[in-house]
Formats: sequence, structure tokens, C-alpha cells
Amino acid sequence: MSSETAVNTHIDLSSDQKGLSQVESYVQSVLDHFGVDEAHHGNILVAVSEACINAVNHGNQEDPSKTFMLGYSVEGKELHFHVEDQGSGFDFNNIPDPTAPENLEKETGRGIFLIKNLADGYEFSKAGRHLKISFFIL
Repeated sequence: MSSETAVNTHIDLSSDQKGLSQVESYVQSVLDHFGVDEAHHGNILVAVSEACINAVNHGNQEDPSKTFMLGYSVEGKELHFHVEDQGSGFDFNNIPDPTAPENLEKETGRGIFLIKNLADGYEFSKAGRHLKISFFIL
């Protein structure tokens, strides 16, 4: 599947606590719209929230003049959430393992680890500024 999947709908949110506070209601409205089983809600919400937090904190460097995009798309039985920031990107092929002994005390690196473990798939594009998180639940 291509990382250039058309996003069905999206919202642009501010890179601050106000923007992050809107993530849960957006995700919930998408899950309700598609009748996603409530057993999946927690994993989806945590994965998408972590991606949004990373977009604000790491991608946009907490710059309130920048926004991040949160959207979704559907391909067959797959529901994809898309998160994109306005940062310069990062090397997503070289992410340290937060469970490695040398990284246990570090404050960063757990968001992508959670996404990898809670989602059915994920794909970075646009030099790491765009993340598609996939759930095979429809």
C-alpha cells in the first residue's frame, strides 16, 4: 500500500495543549462513525495520541505558530489514521529501542514503541513528517 493514500477527512490542530486536547474526540467520532468494537478503542486512542504528541513535541518543537494534521482514510477493512507535522522530519529508520538497557532511563523513544506495538501497521513518509497508523478492524 502506498503512503500517499488519500486522506478522507482531516483537521488541522494547533501545536499546543489545546490542539492535543481535541485528538480524543476526533478519534472517538471516527471510531463511532465506523462502528469500531469498543475493545479496540483504547489501543487506537493511545497509538494516535502518541503520534500527535510526537508531532507537537518533536516535529513542531512545541512551536505554537505551527499546526499538525490529524486525519483518516479507509482501504477495504483497514482504518488508517494520519498524523503530519510541519517539522523538518527525522531518520525514522534509526529509532533507538526504548527497552534496551542503555535507553531505559531516557525520557524519549516510547511513543513510537507504543505505536508499533498497538497498531496493526505503520508507515512513515515525507522524511518522517507524516505517519500512517493502520488498524485492520472494519
